[in-house]
Amino acid sequence: MRLHILALFLFVTSFFANKAAAFSGRRPVQHFLNKNVTWRTVHGVDGEVQIPTLFQSEYETLTPHLQDCLAGKHVAMMGYSLVRYQYLSLANFIQHGEWLPWDGSAYRGFPSPVIENQWRGNTSTHWNAFFKGTNALLENSEACDCYRVPSCRYPPSSKGWCNTENRYYRKSVFGNGKAIALTYLSSFGKDRTPRGHWLMSQKTPVAPSEQSCSVGDCKPPWRWVYTDADAVKFILKPLKVTHLMWSPNNERKGVMPDANGMLSAARLSLSPGSTGILYEGALSASSNAVHIAPHIRLVSRKVAAAGWENLHSLRLVHKLRKSFQTKHASINDGQRGKPAHAAGTFLYWDSLHYYPWVYEELNKALLSIICKEY
Repeated sequence: MRLHILALFLFVTSFFANKAAAFSGRRPVQHFLNKNVTWRTVHGVDGEVQIPTLFQSEYETLTPHLQDCLAGKHVAMMGYSLVRYQYLSLANFIQHGEWLPWDGSAYRGFPSPVIENQWRGNTSTHWNAFFKGTNALLENSEACDCYRVPSCRYPPSSKGWCNTENRYYRKSVFGNGKAIALTYLSSFGKDRTPRGHWLMSQKTPVAPSEQSCSVGDCKPPWRWVYTDADAVKFILKPLKVTHLMWSPNNERKGVMPDANGMLSAARLSLSPGSTGILYEGALSASSNAVHIAPHIRLVSRKVAAAGWENLHSLRLVHKLRKSFQTKHASINDGQRGKPAHAAGTFLYWDSLHYYPWVYEELNKALLSIICKEY
């Protein structure tokens, strides 16, 4: 009799727990990868174009709650160029209340902030113009510890890497009188880990007294150079980060990301109840299938066991690309250097980097993770 009562109790408890889970939280990104895409119509210089989306309906139901969701949050992103552009896409959305033009068109009098190639002009120092311009677009809400040149030798052991790019976005009043913060730390792995000059606080907006150099002029020597894990401990810990999206290096062969070190640092340094999010990498224009390197698979298993979410960036972009190619069979994407409206450039503006609508889709996936309680 007692066993029957216990069994009934466990069944009822499980039933209502599942019901609560079904209605109290958003579904994981992986759920959407198993669904068919829907299509939305956008307008470009060549007229209407239909582009695929996996998250549009989810995003539309979330939109009324976005301010409540994001107020008080601090989202940190650490990784290479694809992560930088996703950060800039999200920061501009928060600042201006609209997503960037889908096709890479000029935005508010500037070239697209996620297409560095548009900033080249006739100068070899275009990166610093890119830093200054993308920082100006955010209207004094961002501090940029940024500097880059085509090549340099400081110190000699850096093998030519004397670049720094750390971005701190703060909007003082976003929703319910609370601030929202985004942070981007540049990391390309091995000898190209985070480095910079400032030790930031949680102040909003970023205090000028905390900026020891101006954007585009933050040259070496640096005040600090850290591994990814140590950057979490010493740079991100004081910032009360609620969500950390990390891209372990998968560009430089032979480098094993320190997943254990990152997990330990995140557990000890981030805010209680914080969420770790894995960015597995980018799908290049020449890749016809998703290939996740063995060391990234190992990292993925480790962080999943620790309760991290996965953005599934490779599979997500692959699904968008495959759907797009099927519908628009005449388009051969990945033609470097073509204008945004030319055939073949609706996903990539070079061999690796995406057009703005792809970062928008990745950020909608990210928002579904951040706002999963809504």
